[in-house]
Amino acid sequence: MATVADPVGQGLVASLARPGGNITGNAILAEVLVTKRLELLLDVFPKAKRIGYLANPSNPVGPSVLNQLRVAATKIGVDVVQLEMFVNLKTAKALGITIPQSVLLRADRVIE
Repeated sequence: MATVADPVGQGLVASLARPGGNITGNAILAEVLVTKRLELLLDVFPKAKRIGYLANPSNPVGPSVLNQLRVAATKIGVDVVQLEMFVNLKTAKALGITIPQSVLLRADRVIE
């Protein structure tokens, strides 16, 4: 197993305590840690009332993490805004910026 967000949810193992096989890897536990990460963010920025969430739209765990974040944020009294990543190649070229292919592949929209 490579690094995954939720090995149980993605069907790679039966449970974290008893995976049911011989598997090695790293679990990010994105859903489990959402509330803690939000609390830590608000410890650093206690006056924040709106949090932006930028995620790779092709990640299968993304919608679940966003839902967990919204639940946690509602309990704390913070708004969550889902952001999309746009890449404007014309502007980048005018500014002399080269956009790496890896960024272009992850962008929600590329403006030529």
